[in-house]
This record gives sequence, structure tokens and C-alpha cells, in this order.
Amino acid sequence: MVVFHCGSCGESLKKNQVDKHIGSTCRRVQALSCIDCGKDFTRDTYKEHTKCITEQEKYGGANYSAPTNLNKGEKKQNQWFEIVQSAINLNTGSAQANILLKKLQYYPNTPRKRAKFINFVNNSIKGFPPRTVEEVWSILEKLLPKPSNNEMNQTKKTDTEEQVSVQTENDDKSSIKRKNNEDDDQSSKKAKINDEDGNVQDDNNEAVPSNPRFEWYDEIKRALSKATDQTLDFDALKKKIYKRYKKMKPKQDKEDETLFKKLEKKIQRAPFVQQLEGNSLHTLDVANNSSQHCSIERISEALAPIWKVDDRAIRFVANILKYNKNLTTLSSGFSNIYASGIKCLADELKNNTTLTTLVLSSNHIGDEGVQYLASALNRKTMLTSLDLENNQISDQGAEYLESVLKTNKSLMVLDLARNVFNDHGIHSIAKGLQKNKILTVLILSYNQISSKGAEFLAMALQNNTTLTKLNLMHNRIQDNGAKHLAYALQQNSTLVSLNLAFNGITHEGVQYLADALRNNTRDQCSISSLQILNLSANEVSNQGTEYLAEMLQTNQIITTLHLSNNKISSPGMQHLATMLETNNTLTELYLRSNEFAENDVRYIIHSLEKNTTLRKLDLGCRTDSSVQKELTGIIKNKMLQVLWW
Repeated sequence: MVVFHCGSCGESLKKNQVDKHIGSTCRRVQALSCIDCGKDFTRDTYKEHTKCITEQEKYGGANYSAPTNLNKGEKKQNQWFEIVQSAINLNTGSAQANILLKKLQYYPNTPRKRAKFINFVNNSIKGFPPRTVEEVWSILEKLLPKPSNNEMNQTKKTDTEEQVSVQTENDDKSSIKRKNNEDDDQSSKKAKINDEDGNVQDDNNEAVPSNPRFEWYDEIKRALSKATDQTLDFDALKKKIYKRYKKMKPKQDKEDETLFKKLEKKIQRAPFVQQLEGNSLHTLDVANNSSQHCSIERISEALAPIWKVDDRAIRFVANILKYNKNLTTLSSGFSNIYASGIKCLADELKNNTTLTTLVLSSNHIGDEGVQYLASALNRKTMLTSLDLENNQISDQGAEYLESVLKTNKSLMVLDLARNVFNDHGIHSIAKGLQKNKILTVLILSYNQISSKGAEFLAMALQNNTTLTKLNLMHNRIQDNGAKHLAYALQQNSTLVSLNLAFNGITHEGVQYLADALRNNTRDQCSISSLQILNLSANEVSNQGTEYLAEMLQTNQIITTLHLSNNKISSPGMQHLATMLETNNTLTELYLRSNEFAENDVRYIIHSLEKNTTLRKLDLGCRTDSSVQKELTGIIKNKMLQVLWW
């Protein structure tokens, strides 16, 4: 199994844990490294790392020779990857089908039979309706190679052999069964009334197997399914299962205390059971609640654990919003919420006047759920922050958000990262942004925005007077998109932070940006107010670094510059060193993972003798002790933090 090392917190993560980790614990992590092979990956590219080096290859030393012939399983798996890739290239399915196909690329052990494939998708990938899974299977089935005649004949032979063996076994057992049946007829007279399946019925007319083997998970699911809303108090659930166990196992001598401990563990480990607590209020009656200091944290502490099958907690939260007049923040990320649950929530949001922050990241809201939310947000609400990250929202959902941006008078932060917007959807958002007078933060990272989409956003920025932060990381803007945004920066006077990391921008795009920001000074009020510029993980070369260095010699506004993961070598470091000698506004400079050598760091070190404003320098490289001592002597009396690795 592939295991990754988080570059932010240092935690070791299995591959299936990474998504949840970077979505909740370390949302700003930029790099992940494989523990086995040591390679570095970004937040997206780690998914492509499906297979790592073997133990023989890792510890075999110089004499190790890799096998030339692939085994049968590897050949089939490589063939499967080719089929999935060809299905993606055909692009014949719906939007959700294409999303599922792209996710299948990163699962190396996908079954190639229909029933097993559907079970695998439902249990491992999750979040896709049965119709979409069937659609994807029909696409892949057409591309799967048909078995040859030899394989067909071989399967027929095995089938006939199995039938013959089963027939002979049945003949041998038939005589034994006759004797057993005679014995069973006599013993059945002494038993209780049996049901149609041969199960004994207990006092409550509930079937108890005649040969009792207690299936813990089946009994837990059965008890919950019969409860109202499939929800039970924890103690009530334990009593029901305990009573059932005693009826099925009357001769067991286990003490009640040990039995209850085992039962608690079984309930906690049941994969279909979820404990409701915290934000997912259910049994607490908050009607006409007038407490001025009632907070969601205090309410959750007062609640006893509640257990239920499937996550329908958002419906209960909607009921809380109806009566509670003090709740300000609701966070329901990673809660398996669909459009039907959002409809209940949106109905209560229309009349709610207290909720200011709503987090719905990493659910399955889709375009339909956005439509319900838009209908609520088009009315007068107090919501100031909305997080819809990773919800499979497409261009249709963007059209609903356009109306929200045009009419809503309270929303200040909107997170739409990790959705499936194309340029058409961005056009809708840009049209709403042109007329918006309140939004300050817009996050559109990890989408499918090209240079055309950047042009739409640039047109909106020319007229917008409130947006201060725009995040376009991990898109396909490239140099043409940077050109459009550079022109917008010359007209916009409010944008403070612009993130263009992972967008394929070269020195040409950097030149457009540098020319637009070259003459920014504190004395001028009509030009760009940009303070933070992120160009990490692009194609910025030494020539692009020269453009930026020349711009920063005259620019008096920019305080933070990100240039990590680019192609900066010795000449680029010299340009930056020259800039640092005269610049008196830059406070943070990030240069990690570039192509400069150890000695090139000395250019920066000597420039720091004249620089008085830099407070954070991220070099991200290993140097010898002499270089570090040299830098330590220079920054001894300065408030400068240096990150070496």
C-alpha cells in the first residue's frame, strides 16, 4: 500500500486518507512525498501514484535486477487502465459519468465484472447514484476485450465438470438426508411453532434461528431499521440487542457487564452506524429557546450519544434552524449530504436571520442542491460565508450562483474549489461578479478554467470594487489568461491577493503581470493594490524572474511573493539579490524547490546586509554549515525567519 508523508504537519497517511486530511486538517498543504520511493507530489498528482517500488527493489542494493516479464495480474491491470483512459478520451457520457471515470484512474484494483464493479464503486468511491454507475459500466463494457474461443471452451469445460461433481455429491448425500429427515420429523414435534423459513418464533413473534449463531451487525441493523427515523438512543439500542442475545443464547454464561462491553464495541465498529453529536442535533427541543448564551458547542455537550443508520442529520439541523435564534455557524463537511437534504436546509434558511457561516464542503450537492440554496440566498439572509468545495457542481450550478451574486446583499466569502466548472460556468460567475457589491473572497481553485475563463474574470475585475482575494490555483490559465488578468490589475484598485499557482505560466505571462504592477506606489490611489502574488509551480524561468525583480525595484505595494517549484537557477537568484538590496516593502519571499545550487544562496545572503524589511525567507534547500553560519551572522540582529528545508 502506498503511504504518503504530509509536507505541512509531517503525518504519515495511507492513500485513502489523504483526501480527508487535506480537506480538513491541512488545507494549505502544497506537497506530499511517498515514504517508500521518496518522490514528491502535489495535492492532485499524488492520485496518479498507484504503484510504488517493491521491497526487493528498495533493499536489493546494486545487484537487484527487475523482472522483465509482467505477471498475469499486472498485464490485466495495465489493460484496464488503457480502457479507462480511452473511455475518458471518448467523452460520451454525462458530466457525472466523466467524473467517475476520472476517479477510476486512481484505483489499481478495480474489478472487471459487472456485479463486483458496482459493489466496488458503491463501497470504495461512493457518492454516485446507481444510474451513473450503470452508465459508466455500459461505457467500459463496450471497450472490454471479448474472450477468445479457447477461453469460452475452457469455461464451459469447468462448468460441466462442476456440474458432474455436484451431481455425484448430491447422489451420495441423498441417502444420508433421508435418515436425517426421519430424525428431524421426530424432533420437530417437541419444538415451538416454526415459521416458513424454519426459524423458531419467540414471545414477540420475532424469528429466532433454530441453530442460533448471533450475527451482531445484522441484529444492530435490524433494531435500528424498525425504529422511528432509524434512530435510537444508545442505551435503548444496547437493551434491545441484549434482550435479543439472551433469547437466542439462553445457555450462555457470560456476565452482563462483559456482554455490554462487547456490545458497545460492536456498535461503535459497525460501518453502517453513525453517532450524531455536535452540529447534528436531533433529540433536543429548542422550540422557543430564548437563552442569549446558547451556543452549538454547549448544546452538543448536553446531548447523549444518538445512533442512526445513514446520514440524514441535515434534516434535523434544518429543524434546529427553524426554532433556534442564536446559531451562527453550521459546519457539515464530509457528511454525505445530497440535494434532498439541502432542500430541507434551504427551506429554513429562507426565514433564518442568525446563521452567518455555512460549510458544506465535500458532499454530493450537485447542481440541484445549488438551485435550492440559490432560492434561499436570493432572499434577505444574514449568511456571510458559504463553502461549497468539492460538490460536483457544473456549469448549470454556476448559472444559479450568478443570480445569487447579483441579488444577495450579505455573502462576503464564496468557496467553489474542486468542482467541475468550465469556461461557460465561469462566464456566469463573472457576470454575477460584475454587479456584485459585497463579495470579498472568491475561491475557484482546482477547476477547469482556461485562458477564456480568465478573460471573463478579468472583465469582471475591471468593474468590481469589493473583491480583495481571488484564488485560481490549479487551473489552465497559462500565458494568455495571465495577459487578461494583468490588464484587469491596471484597472482594479481593490484586489489584494491573487493566487495563480499551478497554471502553466511561463516568462511571457510573468512579463504581462510585471508590466502591470511595475509603477505601483503608495502615493497613487487609482492603480492596483495587489500585495500578495502567488506564482508557485509554474514555468517561471530566469528571464521571468528578471521581469519580477525589475518590477519590485519600483513597486511599493507587494509584500509577499511565492516562486516555489519553478525553474529559477543561478542567474535568477542574482536578479532577486539585486532587487532585495533596494526593495523596502517585500516581507515574505518563497523560493523552495527550484534549480539553484548551494552556492547561489550566497547571492541572497549578501543582499540581506542592505535589506531591512524581509521577515520570512523560504529557501527549501540543504546547504553546508558554512553557508548557514554566514547567514546567521548577517541576520543576527534582524527579525528574519529562514526556512532551509
